[in-house]
Amino acid sequence: MVKSRVRYSKVDGSSPDFQDELESVALIKENSDDEVAIYKQRTSGLAKTTFTAEEGVEAIGFGLFQIRLYIICGLFTAADSLEMMLLAVLSPVLRCEWQLEQFQVAFITTVVFIGMCIMAPVWGFMGDKYGRQTTLYMVAIWIGYFGLLTSFSPSYKWILILRGLVGGGMAGSPQAFTLLTEYLPSKYRAKLLNVTGISWAFGTMFEIVLASVVIPTLGWRWLMVLSAIPSFLILILLKFLPESARYLVAAGREYEAQVVLEKAAKLNRNSLPAGTITNPPSQSKQGSPRDLFSRTYCVTTLMVWILWFGTALSYYGMVLASAEILQIKNANQSGEKCKCNLLKKDDYTSMIVSTLGEFI
Repeated sequence: MVKSRVRYSKVDGSSPDFQDELESVALIKENSDDEVAIYKQRTSGLAKTTFTAEEGVEAIGFGLFQIRLYIICGLFTAADSLEMMLLAVLSPVLRCEWQLEQFQVAFITTVVFIGMCIMAPVWGFMGDKYGRQTTLYMVAIWIGYFGLLTSFSPSYKWILILRGLVGGGMAGSPQAFTLLTEYLPSKYRAKLLNVTGISWAFGTMFEIVLASVVIPTLGWRWLMVLSAIPSFLILILLKFLPESARYLVAAGREYEAQVVLEKAAKLNRNSLPAGTITNPPSQSKQGSPRDLFSRTYCVTTLMVWILWFGTALSYYGMVLASAEILQIKNANQSGEKCKCNLLKKDDYTSMIVSTLGEFI
């Protein structure tokens, strides 16, 4: 067995010439646990430089790595927005075809949000347990699979069940924002997270254009099929999506985290801090949902919930009510009851124009 030879010198720490020099380390592995033990014993006294995942992200800066990450996460978000905007353009068709009452049409949208409420904590747990990238794979398959099945719905009851399941999958889509955030330097974080809304706007606009072409020619079932395809296509891009370095460190996979950050630094033409990545004791403790209601975070939790409630109510209220408003307009013009009034070409144009406001 060839032994390791490690020699280093130390001088008084008060000396200006203080240095810890590792002159040579020649460790020849022979799949022996003894050799690993000897190496650890001989190097345990050396001062090692370490840095955290957050410090690594700050060091690599902003560049090509984040741009590529933004494109992939943005396309994932756009695919998610297709399923949400689908509710607005689908409701008038289903009302006509199945002679649905107003409350039945409204419940098609309601079950989507019920599914989101149920599955949101589940996807959050999955993201912390198995990683952001793995969770996004599952979310994309979930949304695409149940979205595709919706096109075969034989009745109103099945529409409710399958759209509720699609909504459950959509609750996991924010994992893309989480992953993007964990790779953004603090200097750019707030600005770039606002820009992610552009990808959502592109998705909603694409769905309106798609509906204006497909519904009058092929019908709503084909619209469901075509709207589900992007969720499957995004699986190809997820292969190029790196796992969160912060998650890898928290999971005890420091080596993988360092490899990811080194590749990111190379793309950005920067370098990591000297040393190896580590998880500080202050960040090693796993949190729990109860922490949200602790004395430290309770006020913040309530404020965020209230803000999101108001934001979601105003945004989804306007988006999903747009089709209903246009139907009422058509009914008033024709003098008929608002029971079966399909969207017209001008209605789709109006919805596209209103969507342009999201780019501002």
